[in-house]
Amino acid sequence: MAIFDSIKNMINGLSIQSFYKYAAIGLALFFVIVFGLLYYFMSSLGYYNRQIENINDMRQGAQQILEKNARVEQQRKAVDAILNRNPEFLIAGYFDELVKKLDLSDKTAAAETVTRVERDNYEEITYSPRFIDINMKQLTELLQEIEQNERVYTKELEIEPSNKAPYAIDVRLTIATLALLSSRIATNPTE
Repeated sequence: MAIFDSIKNMINGLSIQSFYKYAAIGLALFFVIVFGLLYYFMSSLGYYNRQIENINDMRQGAQQILEKNARVEQQRKAVDAILNRNPEFLIAGYFDELVKKLDLSDKTAAAETVTRVERDNYEEITYSPRFIDINMKQLTELLQEIEQNERVYTKELEIEPSNKAPYAIDVRLTIATLALLSSRIATNPTE
């Protein structure tokens, strides 16, 4: 209480002009403190709003990843169902039948089959036949037939003009299929 009494005595001893001067300084100091606190509050509010936006963006990103993962799992199940329908599918045999169906047997050259182990329990088997002196109509029919089979997909297609026949082309086609490694191991235990 002694502090308050000394402040009261000091104020009573001031002249009017000094009182207004100290009052103005006190008011200015009060407003500086209030505006400082408001500035601090508003800047922290902006910081926390940015943090909320960042967290919301991360949440949306995580949600998109989860949705993408669900689509991938759904597609994986669909692929597994396709592969399990015919686990003994041979791409070379399928292609030989297709070539006979389209009457391209006399236009084929040597083909090679390559097996490459992929990740996630799948094996990709590629087949690369060559065609000599075929026309574009035959090529498009062949590609349409390949597209109709859900088990086979086209990986590469190289087209060159034929050296032997005008208006003909030479084609190197690479097609592929997938197989489940577990089904291959079960059917071929010695491999």
